Amino acid sequence: MNERRGLLVAIDGSPAAEEAIRYVGTMMAGQPSVEVHLLHVLPPVPPTLREHGGAGSAAEEEALGTKLELERKDWEREQVNYSQPLFERAEFVLAEAGLATSMFEEVCRLPTDAEQLSEICLKAARNAGCNTIVVGRKSFSWLGERWHHHLCHEIVRRGEGFAVWVVCS
Repeated sequence: MNERRGLLVAIDGSPAAEEAIRYVGTMMAGQPSVEVHLLHVLPPVPPTLREHGGAGSAAEEEALGTKLELERKDWEREQVNYSQPLFERAEFVLAEAGLATSMFEEVCRLPTDAEQLSEICLKAARNAGCNTIVVGRKSFSWLGERWHHHLCHEIVRRGEGFAVWVVCS
């Protein structure tokens, strides 16, 4: 028996993600015991904040490393702050649908160099004990579809054991 429960909803502020939130609200309306884990994946750390150009002495090297670490932490804090309105909007829509705000969890993830977005979503869903992953998907023309990669395709392909809701906008 699968003990996982709850939904992980990927949000990024896009119209497709907002449509996914509305869909969850509609499907789960009036069910206050539903756990909803809202996932926002931060952008990758910019190259300028990953490493500095080096220094002539060990003391300078250490000072540059410390400065870079502080700048990276400031950048990450800014990104987390940027995500707060995304969470607030999603939680408002879900609460309006009758879901209990006490059942919401906000999850921010900073990707590592090697992690793909689909891996981050699947790992977050496993860690949260979710059985369903919800993603929005923007529709493109037939030609655009040939050249555009969708997160949902990777999650469906690699998400064994999960129900995957793909909400098209």
